[in-house]
Amino acid sequence: MRREKPPSSDSAPDFYTVYELAHLLKVTPATVRNWTRAGRLVSIRLSPASIRYGRHDVVAFLAASCNREAE
Repeated sequence: MRREKPPSSDSAPDFYTVYELAHLLKVTPATVRNWTRAGRLVSIRLSPASIRYGRHDVVAFLAASCNREAE
């Protein structure tokens, strides 16, 4: 019998799609795209129709957003 490891913080994906990130942040995909166009959120374009967001870039975006709200 094989046991599965419990989820940990290391089990988060390295990259998110627009829809995955929108779901995670509880916003619409349009909001994620707007943040990207405004330069607030760094994205990686794989093709004209495919964009990914790195986990570390998302963490940096959230930290910057928290700092903006605190000011």
